[in-house]
Amino acid sequence: MASAQEILGIRIRARDLREGGERLLKDYTERKLTQAQKSLKELTQSHSTYRRRDRGQVSEAYRLFLKHYPEGWKAVRAAFDTSRKARRLAWALCYHGQSEGVTIARSQSHLRMALDTIENQWRWRSFFGVFDALLRTWDDDRTRRILQEFLSGKLHEYEGSRPRLRNLKEHRAAFFQSEGPTQLATSLIQSDRPITEAWDMLQLPEHTQGYFYAAALVSAYTTNAMRAPSPYKHIRPILRFLDAHDRQATYKRCLSTIILRLDQDEPVDERENVLQIAFRKVGDPAHAPEWQPWSGATDREADNLEDARETLNNWIAQRFITAFFNKVAMDEDRRSFWLRYAPHVTRFKVYGDGNTKYKLRQDDRIRKYIGQRFGKISGGKSALLMQIKDRIIVEFGKVGGACYIHRKGAPDCPSFDKRYGHIRELRIGTEFPLLMRYSGREYRDVKDQGRFLHKHDWERRLDWWMRRKLGIEA
Repeated sequence: MASAQEILGIRIRARDLREGGERLLKDYTERKLTQAQKSLKELTQSHSTYRRRDRGQVSEAYRLFLKHYPEGWKAVRAAFDTSRKARRLAWALCYHGQSEGVTIARSQSHLRMALDTIENQWRWRSFFGVFDALLRTWDDDRTRRILQEFLSGKLHEYEGSRPRLRNLKEHRAAFFQSEGPTQLATSLIQSDRPITEAWDMLQLPEHTQGYFYAAALVSAYTTNAMRAPSPYKHIRPILRFLDAHDRQATYKRCLSTIILRLDQDEPVDERENVLQIAFRKVGDPAHAPEWQPWSGATDREADNLEDARETLNNWIAQRFITAFFNKVAMDEDRRSFWLRYAPHVTRFKVYGDGNTKYKLRQDDRIRKYIGQRFGKISGGKSALLMQIKDRIIVEFGKVGGACYIHRKGAPDCPSFDKRYGHIRELRIGTEFPLLMRYSGREYRDVKDQGRFLHKHDWERRLDWWMRRKLGIEA
């Protein structure tokens, strides 16, 4: 007897039902997650201290203020003769007109007149516009003090019951003292609270996470957190906060602190996460221009940033050394030796053919970083170039081959930036003198550059040369 499927001409396969069900569940789950995220965002905004104002009304108030500013405070007061106009002026303090070139909250004279005008028509709804300006221009010491004095005085007078103002009054030390962000960061760490809870505690709106106050807070929190005996639990919340903040200067300041702290201990899983974020938000540490100090960085911060860049390069160098000698050269002795010196490697590059690149790409730990660190070359051989201090070291993939150590800038010294066509361009052969001669434990004819042969007990001899000529010890 024919089945219903045969009579109706319907073919139903279990696989189709399973895949269709999975798609249905996936689509349903994604819709629910999207709705939940939207509801959470609306709930967060509804419970925040205030909301951002319409940009059109703000620009109008800004231009009206600048129009009458040269005429003096009486003219400005006359132009802003209602509380509504004064409130719009409060939200215009950080507006920056391209043609006017002035930001009221960053000019002491403009700011004092604007605050005088706002106070002349004072209503508490103006408070949040001025407060937003404080958070946004926290980096400006001159005008921040003016804003702090104005707002602190107003909040000191407040005896009402509005929850939002009372919450700000409760946390006034975090905003109205110059070291407020540092004190808040210290308090959060001492109470074992992640920095991601700060905005909910302060009831600040989401858009303020991109302000300079947020930069000061996360920088202070990161500095204190990385001094803890076990800082690892703080790292992911910090990275989530930085993602919401999304300013490169703050990424540089905080990541450099985290990277240098992580480098003090044995490798942990957090290194990979930090490494990927540093690549994405700052740039490849092999490209020094992308790691230039931000505007206003101190000498110490600039030094820390450069140290962090070199540290990231070292982390990657260790992975490439491992991959090269494990998958290409297949030499455990050389791998172990050069891994000990990896912390001193400031630059490196692998040269090889398509097969060499394919082998390296099989290592998940370096796949993302191969691009600028691989040079294609013919000849069926491969080579690893490393720089340690002012020496360029060439190790070839072939087992038993000589290692070449060049002084940087010497005539035959290879360049990381040059394109080579064939592996023989990296070889010099016997024309390159031996790095040293030896008899037992006695060394003679020791040179600053030359060929080094991987013969019996070679690790001890090359260690000796590294100490003698480069002053380093692994």
